[in-house]
Amino acid sequence: PVTAPLPLPVVFSQIRGAFTALDRKLWLLLLHLEWDNLMSKSKVGEWHEITESELIRIFSKYSGAKDIENIWNSIRRLTRTHVEYQFIEEDERWEASSTLFIGAYKPKQKRDGIIRFMFPPNLVPVILEPGRFARLRVGFLLKLDSKYAVTLYQMLETVANMREPTLEATVEELRAWLKIPDGKLTEWGNIWKFALQPALSEVNKNPDLSGMCVTHE
Repeated sequence: PVTAPLPLPVVFSQIRGAFTALDRKLWLLLLHLEWDNLMSKSKVGEWHEITESELIRIFSKYSGAKDIENIWNSIRRLTRTHVEYQFIEEDERWEASSTLFIGAYKPKQKRDGIIRFMFPPNLVPVILEPGRFARLRVGFLLKLDSKYAVTLYQMLETVANMREPTLEATVEELRAWLKIPDGKLTEWGNIWKFALQPALSEVNKNPDLSGMCVTHE
């Protein structure tokens, strides 16, 4: 299976914006495709490019999505999504905020089939920091429907190959990692019923493709 080095969800302590399932998958997919070019392009302010047809080919193959307008709408949402994160510089810890994504697009009637995008230069060193990423199975990731399943799978892959493959979290840490919006699912019972339990079921639905089977306490 094709695997991608992708940053741990805990890199970003908080995300503000819709950040739908499609948004999460698209961001991770584009990051995977351009991983080796982050320093030579995004870090120096140069655009990455991909064709509409290539994106649709990938999404239709793995998830059945074929509507380019949904992709463009997701790109617009990503440009309005903000993240808070931490980094260390000269032994001092800093807290920072940034947009998650930069996109460029022509008016619909003048499109040429090219999508231009960029990851904010200040985020590139944080994303590339050694030890901050897991390897995700791209085909399985794109088949997931729930936004919480997408993020849960990403979290679980960070511990899947450890000697003790266990992920422990407080309720508040879990809310932050799953990117549950402020004011939503504030009670544990609702988090379990509407976010975590459906996400666990979805991740466990195809262990051959995901490479894992998850239990919980």
